Amino acid sequence: MKVTCFVSPRVNLFFAGRVLAGLYEQPNINVTIKLARWMKYENSLGIEVNGRRLGIELSDHADFWDRDLLSWAEVYAKRSFNLDLPQPHGVRVIPFGLYCSGRSKRSMTELFAALAYALPRSRTHSLNDY
Repeated sequence: MKVTCFVSPRVNLFFAGRVLAGLYEQPNINVTIKLARWMKYENSLGIEVNGRRLGIELSDHADFWDRDLLSWAEVYAKRSFNLDLPQPHGVRVIPFGLYCSGRSKRSMTELFAALAYALPRSRTHSLNDY
């Protein structure tokens, strides 16, 4: 199965890396990471599988919604989820739950190689410039 993961130029590797490492650990999954300049929030990921789009937002804030990701995704998985707060309309929202994955040397090596390939290359800029 082919999985495309879209990350922000300012991706937070502490949070996103755990999710991505879990994807790399799955058997028979070919993961490609692509830089998505439309993604402005560092704790969001876009996952596309078989033409279906899943947005994953890893913020610990139940009242925060990544509007760009909401407009892109068919399903929006939210880490901190509270049904008592107002929910956005037009997209299915599901709780994401724990995002910690089992990590192995293989999955982390593949993850960092894919991120290094996807992220911008510049000798004069850092990721924080984007």
